[in-house]
Amino acid sequence: QRDMAERGHSLESIKASIEARKPDFDAYIDPQKKYADAVIEVLPTQLIPGDNEGKVLRVRLIMKEGLKYFKPVYLFDEGSTISWIPCGRKLTCSYPGIKFLYGPDTYFSNE
Repeated sequence: QRDMAERGHSLESIKASIEARKPDFDAYIDPQKKYADAVIEVLPTQLIPGDNEGKVLRVRLIMKEGLKYFKPVYLFDEGSTISWIPCGRKLTCSYPGIKFLYGPDTYFSNE
């Protein structure tokens, strides 16, 4: 969005630039995730079906447990109250406004 608004690039040129760098990403950057203690994934949303603009993103923080110098990060504490106003100030919306998950998972055969 910034490249289009501030730098005048077209969506097509941005996608072409990303695709041109993808082989290097696949060869050198992406494989490092399986060795990382923490990974932040920024992905397309699953809340809005058919969202082609990518204005709403899904973010995942994946952390290994039990590391000596690595304290876990918690989005909320046990017993916390989570509240929000879906879709800004609207009372209804065609998609959910928020979705949380905290729990164990497997990532590259690691828990």
